[in-house]
Amino acid sequence: MTKYAKLPDGQVLDFPDDLDDNEMHRQVKQHMGIPIPPTPEEAARAEDMQMAGGRNQALIALAQQVAQMNAGINAMCRDARTTQQLLQQVAQSIDRLDKTITASARLVFRGVTATVTQEVERDGKGKISKTTLTKEVRQ
Repeated sequence: MTKYAKLPDGQVLDFPDDLDDNEMHRQVKQHMGIPIPPTPEEAARAEDMQMAGGRNQALIALAQQVAQMNAGINAMCRDARTTQQLLQQVAQSIDRLDKTITASARLVFRGVTATVTQEVERDGKGKISKTTLTKEVRQ
C-alpha cells in the first residue's frame, strides 16, 4: 500500500510504504516551501564542519605566530652573531693595544732607570768648558 499526503491546495503526494513518517513529513514541508530544520545527522555534520573550520582558523593563526617567532629568533641569532664578531674584533684590538702599552712602558722604564754618565771637560784654567751626559739605555 502506498502512503500519500493530501496538501491544502488539493495536491496529493505519493510515498513508498517503507518510507519513515518523519522523512515523509520532511519531504511534504520541503515541497510546500516550509523551512525544514536539519536532521540530527545534518546538524551534527554542520556542527562538525563549523568546529573544523574554527580549528583550522586557530591552527592557521598559531602557524602564523610560530612563523613570526621563528623570524624573530632568526633575527636575534643574526644579531648575536654580529655582536659576537664585533666583540672578537674589540678583544683583538684591546690585546694589540695592551701589547703596545706594555712595550711603551718598558721603553719608558728603561729610559727612566738608565745609567747616566757625565763627562766634564775643563780648560787650562780649570773652568768647565764642556759637559756631556750619556744615557745608557738597555735593550
